[in-house]
Amino acid sequence: MDQLFATYVYCAQLSPNLNWSRDYSTIRGIYNDSNKLAYQLKRDYKQLQAALGICETECYTVSKITNEKQIIQNVEEVNLPLPLPLPLPLIIYDQEHTHLFMAHQRTIDTLLCMPHTLESKADMLAEFRHAYSDNQEALAQIDNFENIYNSNAAVQWYTRDSFVWRTINQALRSSNVESMFKLRYILTDLYAHLQESYDQKHLSFQMLTPEIFYRGQMMSREEFNTFKTLQGNIIAINTFLSTTASMQIALMYAGQYCENPDLVSVVFHIETNMGALVRPYANISHYSLFRDEQETLFAMGSVFRIGNIRQLPNADYVWTIHLKTIDQTDSQFSKIH
Repeated sequence: MDQLFATYVYCAQLSPNLNWSRDYSTIRGIYNDSNKLAYQLKRDYKQLQAALGICETECYTVSKITNEKQIIQNVEEVNLPLPLPLPLPLIIYDQEHTHLFMAHQRTIDTLLCMPHTLESKADMLAEFRHAYSDNQEALAQIDNFENIYNSNAAVQWYTRDSFVWRTINQALRSSNVESMFKLRYILTDLYAHLQESYDQKHLSFQMLTPEIFYRGQMMSREEFNTFKTLQGNIIAINTFLSTTASMQIALMYAGQYCENPDLVSVVFHIETNMGALVRPYANISHYSLFRDEQETLFAMGSVFRIGNIRQLPNADYVWTIHLKTIDQTDSQFSKIH
């Protein structure tokens, strides 16, 4: 059972199964509608891809499931061992990596200063089409995107399981400056939305207490051991970082791979500083069909300090890595900026 990520119950009657299912953290939901179940499977598999850091070409995707028979067939096809997850894309601020860290932050700042032009929009569309040149279905979606996209819809497009999320994630994860430049049109839209939402919430009144968010994921033991050596260090996350206000949801994505010695189940415990942060974050759950996941998105390049790393009480094999956001008055970060 060390390969189990989540369990779904499909049955005619919902009510008899709701109470007992709450005692099992891996049960994702109870469904009597195959279309809703298929949609949830597809959405959760996208989250699993993100947790493992798998590229689209390397993984199975759930799509076009319309009946019970197809659900069973598709689930059986995934009876393959899970690959080791790719590392969380981050840059460490220390003596060895100072110039790399600063260059990455400057790259983001430079992109954010670039204006929207017809050329930047054309560059974005060309990058999408290049990434999906052999996928006719995706190319048709890109044509539709070209016709209807507007800047106010950037987050809606990013939260979908589509070419937008995958292309952006791949460019940021790999710190491919050329791809990031070509995607500057939508990257600035995404960042601007988070900044506006952050300013409206946090700068309009004084925050009395820090906010807490969680992110559950699987991590290779090698990466986990590296995190242990980085306690107290400052790091920057290359990508937009998806988190939740629900510890229970984070635990589901962390899994419990107790029988696999190469994997560690991790929940990031993220505490926000009450000062003005280096990078913004915002609640985007109102753009999701599953608002109960309470998703908050941190902007690309968000900066954190790594705190304590401890085993989670009452949850064997799950570890918590404490992160705290850095504000603009932090003495160590001021030396960087």
